[in-house]
This record gives sequence, C-alpha cells and structure tokens, in this order.
Amino acid sequence: MTATCSKVGRTWILALVTCAGASLAAVCAFTLVVGTIFWSLDGVQPTHFVSVLQSIPVGDEIDRVVATLYWTFDHAGTSGCRQHLAVHSLDSLADARLVVAADCNPHSITAGPARNQILVGTWEGEIQLIDFSGGEAGPQTIGRQTDGAVSALSLSEDRQVIVSQGPYALHAWRLGDGTRLWSRHDLGAYCHVQLPGSRTAIVATLDNHLFEIDLATGETLRTLAHYHSPVLGTALSPDGGKLAVLRSDSKLMMLDSRSGTQLWERQIRRNDRTAPGRMAAFSPCGTMLVTSGSLECTSLSVWNAETGQLVSELHGHEKVVQGASFVTSNELRSWAADGTVRVWNVGTGVVQQVNQILPPNA
Repeated sequence: MTATCSKVGRTWILALVTCAGASLAAVCAFTLVVGTIFWSLDGVQPTHFVSVLQSIPVGDEIDRVVATLYWTFDHAGTSGCRQHLAVHSLDSLADARLVVAADCNPHSITAGPARNQILVGTWEGEIQLIDFSGGEAGPQTIGRQTDGAVSALSLSEDRQVIVSQGPYALHAWRLGDGTRLWSRHDLGAYCHVQLPGSRTAIVATLDNHLFEIDLATGETLRTLAHYHSPVLGTALSPDGGKLAVLRSDSKLMMLDSRSGTQLWERQIRRNDRTAPGRMAAFSPCGTMLVTSGSLECTSLSVWNAETGQLVSELHGHEKVVQGASFVTSNELRSWAADGTVRVWNVGTGVVQQVNQILPPNA
C-alpha cells in the first residue's frame, strides 16, 4: 500500500512539474516579447524597433563574421512582430542593411558542425542546419520536436549529438542522420549546458535541481546541487571545470563542476524578468566571466572567475542587454534591445565597434 501511494505521489509531482514547465515557458515567452517592447518604447519611437536576441560567430573568430537573430516590431509593437536571421561582418564601419538568411522561422541558434554553418531551432520545433558558404541554399531539416518551439540548442564537442530544448522536454539527435536518440519529459528542464571533453550535459530543472545527464542515453548520472530558488542560467568554463550559476534570488555562484563544491557566491543587481537574468559567459581562458550589470540591465559586469571580484562595468547600450560572449580574453561582443551588436575592449571599457541592425527592407 505504501509503495502504491509513493508511486501515485511521484506521478502527481511529475504531472505538476510538467504543467509548471508549460506555464513557465508560456510566461517567459510572453514576458520576453512584452517586456522587450516596454523596455524600449521610451523617448522618440522609431519607425521599427529592433531587438537583438543572439549573435554568434560564423566560422573562425578571425573572420569576424557573425550570424545574428533579432526581433522586429513596428513603432507600436502591434504588427510585423517576427524574428529574422542575418549574417554580417563586425568590421563594417557603415550601418549596412543585413541580408536575411535562407527561408526559416528562427527561434534559437548555435554554432554548427563546420565553418560557415549554424544550427537553427524554429518556432515550429524543427532543428535545421544552414550553410552560409553555399550561396542561397535552403536549410536542411535534421529533426523536429513535437512539444513546441526550440528555445535552446547545443552541439556536443565531438559534433555528433544535438540537444534541443522545448517547453515540455529535452531531446537529443544524432547529427549525421537526424535520428532521435532520446527525449526526457520528466526533467522539467529550464536550461542546459554541455560539458566539454565528455558526452554529458548539466541541466537546471524547474524544481531547482542541477543534474548531469548522459548525452547518448539521456540517463541521469548524478545530482550536482539542489537549491531553494530556481536556476535561471548556467555557463561552463572552456575546460569544463567551473560552472557559473545564476539564481532567481539574484545570486551569482561559481561551482566546481566535477564535485559540485561552491567556490564563491555574490549578490548581484539584475532584473530577472528579462534575458539578462539568464546571461553569463566565460572568457576563452576561463579566468573572466561576464553577466548583466545594473538593475536596469543596460550595462555589463566583468568578474574575476577565480575570486568573484568585480573587475569592471561596461556602459554603452541604451536598452536591455540580451547577451554577450568573449571574442578573445580582452575583447567582448554584446547585443541588446537597442538593436546593436557592440565590440568592447575589456581592459579599457571602450566600445571599439557598434553595428546597428536594421529591419529587412527598412
């Protein structure tokens, strides 16, 4: 009788977590769209509003060519709302109009398996491969998850396994032939990162756990941590040894990813209602970490990843910063709801380049 009650209890909890996952995904999507609009509609309203969501290198960093995913709205935020994907050079001194990539309905992007390739997750749940070196070639569909839009994508270090995240489940695909390797509907995954040098990933769940899972089977290998508040974002150092954790109680934590031991913790100023509440990235050497800065989320904070000491604050974006990544240990790229991609000198805090993203056919 006890075993039966326990099984019923677990089933009820799983159903609750799944429903919570669906609700949280819907709330996050609504908050992202509505919040981005209201963060931006101050002062003089432009004809079209552009918000940059992601910007990743295409090919070698030395080429300084990036793929950029961005929202466009009309001045009132009521029509023409959609996402676009484009490729452009960071070295362009002019605010050039960007060439919209092959026909797709993008929702998330990540680096592809080869130079000039990216992986795209669509609103319809498709995982697509786009090769920008082949002219106007259309996207190649690798697989499709059935639980909604692809909110995040990652590719294993050996370039064999793609992990896609939806509102209800986490999925893994074999890149070569698009075979679905596994799906986990029981995790309530909120975000995930893949461990370099291994075939595992760390998943943050809606019930405040950090799990390590096997990429080949989806099996849970261990529990890394359990908190009293949700984990909003994670980032792994290039060597996989350190794990940065952003929690909803405005805590920034650094863990030893192998043992789960906490290395340091800081209380930071951050608005959790927007993308900056989930944004963190390591420098290539793993000694620095960048997160959003001020409560208004228009600046960037650079941290010493070893000690947790705040190194500098970078100011220049006019709207909410959506994300950032290091190009080199002394150069940082960031993107924001002001429609720009900026390149910074981390040492001096000076903006070296500003690329204004324009709406298609603007």
